[in-house]
Amino acid sequence: MLTQRVEITNLNAESPTENRRIQAFSGLPHSRELSENMPYPFYLNGEILTNTELHLPTDDRGFRFGDGLFETIILNGHGPGVIPYHLERLTEGFRCLGMKPEAVPTTLELVEIINKLTPDNDNGRSRIRIFAWRKGGGLYAPLSDEANLVVTWAPAPEAKEIPPAKVGICESTVLVRTAFSHCKTISALPYVMAGAERDRKGLDDLILLDAFGNVSECVSSNIFWKAEGVWFTPSLDTGCVAGVTRRRILEMADAKGITIKETRRPIRSLLMAESVFTANTGGLRNIVELEGKRFPKRERLTP
Repeated sequence: MLTQRVEITNLNAESPTENRRIQAFSGLPHSRELSENMPYPFYLNGEILTNTELHLPTDDRGFRFGDGLFETIILNGHGPGVIPYHLERLTEGFRCLGMKPEAVPTTLELVEIINKLTPDNDNGRSRIRIFAWRKGGGLYAPLSDEANLVVTWAPAPEAKEIPPAKVGICESTVLVRTAFSHCKTISALPYVMAGAERDRKGLDDLILLDAFGNVSECVSSNIFWKAEGVWFTPSLDTGCVAGVTRRRILEMADAKGITIKETRRPIRSLLMAESVFTANTGGLRNIVELEGKRFPKRERLTP
């Protein structure tokens, strides 16, 4: 639970039913051992429900078309942390998909939701997931610009050093720049296919390329490399996601006068690197080998 609870005024009053649901789950004795098979609370469009109470119609647009967005936030129990970054990206995603951004909660509203979902006396790391998808039916063309919003809480493993990775080049998919490719959409089939290929090959990760053979990103993280003393990261033109940790690294580098070139470069540029690392919400990870090519250093930029 966030150690400093935030009191919000002028929010919709909780119903007696909602109060009972909150109380029923606020004191779970083994809260950090939640299993997929037990009921757990989540937020849906202003209500606190349990997973057993969620029923989706067959014409649901998230189910049918993946017409929506998601965010994964890791919190350390010490205030709102990176929440504002994620909500800014979510709001941008709403605009890109043509959904009303008024459905996106403010930082204070989301903190209050998280406090309701977090079991009492739990101050450890937690994983917050936000899912937003368009309401209404229709075929490909949507009939509504309103959105459903779900927030879930789960315990997250304690932070630890991530072992260096051996990686390869993804062959099953390429990425393409679109008006929404920088957003975290729930229609994540390219990454599903890349993840399956990675596991088949027995590698730690794969590097995805764009349609022109330029380095774009990894299966679930952005990528940075250093060559001849200069840091590089793929530009959003390669179709990569605008990662929150990527943004924080760029901001940190700018504040410290460190140059990072956002670029479109082929894989041979990466093969000339001295150091390579990936970055996502889960942390930073050095890449030590790419298809037999070893990188001599393990430098990285910490946001």
